[in-house]
Amino acid sequence: MADIYTMDDSEKKFIVDTIASVSREHGKPCILLKYSEGVSDDAICSKVGGLPVITEGFKIPEGYTMMVQINCSELPENDIYPKNGWVQFWVDLSSSYQIEDLSMGDHRANQKVIYQPAGKLMNFNKVKELYKPDGDGNTKFFLYSKDKSMKISFNKGVSYPDLSGKYEKYFLEKYNKAYGTKYDYIQDIFMRFLKSAKEKHEFNKKGGLFAKITYFWNSITGNQDDLEKSLQKYGYKLRDELVKDNSIHYDRIGGYVSSITSALNVVGYDFDGQVILNLIPKSHNKSKAIVKGGDPDVYEIYWYTKDKKDIVNNKSEFTSTYF
Repeated sequence: MADIYTMDDSEKKFIVDTIASVSREHGKPCILLKYSEGVSDDAICSKVGGLPVITEGFKIPEGYTMMVQINCSELPENDIYPKNGWVQFWVDLSSSYQIEDLSMGDHRANQKVIYQPAGKLMNFNKVKELYKPDGDGNTKFFLYSKDKSMKISFNKGVSYPDLSGKYEKYFLEKYNKAYGTKYDYIQDIFMRFLKSAKEKHEFNKKGGLFAKITYFWNSITGNQDDLEKSLQKYGYKLRDELVKDNSIHYDRIGGYVSSITSALNVVGYDFDGQVILNLIPKSHNKSKAIVKGGDPDVYEIYWYTKDKKDIVNNKSEFTSTYF
């Protein structure tokens, strides 16, 4: 390092390369959703909005809007969804309260994930007659509707963890070994400049009264405060530059979820379940969004299951990631 207040290029490169290495080592398969503009007249395809597939004996959830339909036979090979049939995501858009709960990914929101096995299909014109969702067309949460839909296609992808929890530990093991340090958190690497500035004139530092007077003088003249503010800003800027978020910011099936979530029964990356649909709200989506988040801090809205049989048994959990 050039001095106690800057980071040299070789250390920057090491951090970037090590983050990439940790990401590659722990990448997790996922399925990316790709949307095609234009109303889809295909009743049985995977799609956003539009008219749902209705199989014989199935009762349409009264007042609910079908938000997403997944035709399981169209998916790439995976161990999350059944091999055939349809999985549909239904939401209640009938009131501002429900829309707010959905927008925040609140687990109390009225929503249903329903699996319909392959079977005899209801006539398409009959579906048009029976399907009358309440609040359909209100775009405060869902940006599509019964009359505005998009076809979904799928690509295999890889979801990468951001550096939280055990993945932060994996990175720090490599960094501490390379630099002979004992940092517990990544943030400590970038705040060391601020710490050095404070320690230079610490009250309890050897030097006694002189050190105290020097720190006091630097503080009241503004020099010490300016230095500390400048170094804190430098540390944050450096972290933003080097510690890129490698998690995928696209709508997907499978992959990682954040360690910060509104659901108390989800513990970050270690939860023993599967993400069955992860939607990134418009404010954070790098591609095409189909939902709005109720707050800029809502980064993900998703459904997950704890057991592979939960989808076919119509059991799932709904939650969100926010910061």
